[in-house]
Amino acid sequence: MKRYKKLIAEAKTAAFASRHAINEGNAEYDAFFRAALEKFGKTGVGEMSDEEKKEFFNYIEKNYTDEKTNDGDE
Repeated sequence: MKRYKKLIAEAKTAAFASRHAINEGNAEYDAFFRAALEKFGKTGVGEMSDEEKKEFFNYIEKNYTDEKTNDGDE
């Protein structure tokens, strides 16, 4: 069961990283991503543990999506 949970967590992290790769090159997203790295006290994803990556990409997913959704509401 532990192995299964670890595989699921790794798959989720990979999915979030994949979304990041798709948005790479988008200046707005890049700025948001760099600001999130600063918030987490990191200079890159490579220096994060698996748990930190999960938390980081969850933060990106929630807050970047919310930011994009709220743009037209004001």
